[in-house]
Amino acid sequence: MTRMPIGASLAEASSTIAPVRTGLTNPATRFRKLFPYVGTALVLVTAGAGYATIRGMAASRDWLGHSYEVKSELADVELNRALMHEAANASASSTQTEDGVRSAAEAIQESLARLKQLTQDNGAQQERLEQLEPVLDRHIQQIETASAGTPGGATAIPDQGNAPEDVTISRIIGDINVEETQLLGVRQALWDREFERNIAVLAFAVAACLLLLFTNMHLMREDVRSTRVAAEHIQESADSYRALSARVIALQDAERRRIGRELHDSVGQSLAAIQMNLEQLAAARKEASAALISEFRELVQHTAKEVRTLSHLLHPPLLDVVGFAAAAQNYVQEFARRSGIEAKVNFSNDLSLPSKEAELVLFRVLQEALTNVHRHAQATAVDVWLARRDHEVVLSIQDNGRGLPSGTIENFEAGMASGVGLAGMRERLAEFGGKFHVESSHSGTMVRASIPV
Repeated sequence: MTRMPIGASLAEASSTIAPVRTGLTNPATRFRKLFPYVGTALVLVTAGAGYATIRGMAASRDWLGHSYEVKSELADVELNRALMHEAANASASSTQTEDGVRSAAEAIQESLARLKQLTQDNGAQQERLEQLEPVLDRHIQQIETASAGTPGGATAIPDQGNAPEDVTISRIIGDINVEETQLLGVRQALWDREFERNIAVLAFAVAACLLLLFTNMHLMREDVRSTRVAAEHIQESADSYRALSARVIALQDAERRRIGRELHDSVGQSLAAIQMNLEQLAAARKEASAALISEFRELVQHTAKEVRTLSHLLHPPLLDVVGFAAAAQNYVQEFARRSGIEAKVNFSNDLSLPSKEAELVLFRVLQEALTNVHRHAQATAVDVWLARRDHEVVLSIQDNGRGLPSGTIENFEAGMASGVGLAGMRERLAEFGGKFHVESSHSGTMVRASIPV
């Protein structure tokens, strides 16, 4: 009796399920994981650039204000000089003249002191102010002396701009004013650059916000699309699995028909031979009856043995009564007795499986493996082990037969098993988180099944 390769259609049916890119294999998923980091980096860069720009603009504003203050104090010095000359040359009483000159001189001194304070960081300006201060003091002293010695408004004060002190004062103040004007231009240009950088940072911030907004919208659209694709895939998978279930039912019917044919071909032929022998026995002479009866007995014994072997392979009679270990040992012993294949059993006594369903799955694996040994392996001996390793129970079946055909293992590992047996065992174990492994060579085949406990 031989097994027909009817399980290939399972792989064909399951192959209709379209693969879906999930996890880190999906570029959209990888980008979605990086998106918060990219957004945070953009925000930090924008905030840093904005802070630096604002600080630069604040510094430029202070320097501009500083230059304007220096120029304002220089203008006050020039104004108070003019007021001092005007007061000294005015046609007024001596007391009013002295008060006017003194007030303008005090204002000049205050402006000069503020100029020294404002230009502390500028050595060249400090040097000019050091040159200006004694000249101004002499000039003020001359005017105060002249105004005090000219009662009734008669003046002996030279015209402003003609005295040597006035020329020196105007030159020094002009030099200070020129340098401050240059500094003002430089600081104004720096302010302009900071302002332009601020505009650029604002533009970058707006662009970054728009980029994050549109990227987020794109990811949301991708999520919606992925959800729709996943729903379509689930629907396709459901259709595929419904088709697969229908195929499994059809394969079960085909298996039943195959068993019927095998029973017909083996048991039916034996029964037909028995019937013919019985007819010959009825028509034969008495001296030939002994040989016919002996042949008749052998055929009946062979038929009974074949039927019992098939029945025992298809049904686990003791599993629900005595449990897996005892039922498996009894099954292996009965298999050895009925098939004539030497079988050795090595079971641990303290094994327990998590459920009755797991016991049935492991028992079906044992049945299928021994069925393959009986039908295909042409083996004379088989060893069965049941042991516990770490957190799993491992069942191993090894025979000394001819091994599996070339390419069967490769097809099985690729998910394209050539029969229902191997694929069925793997699928049964997968339902309980188990594993299934097959090794084969010219000296035999080893099947290993494990279930976590």
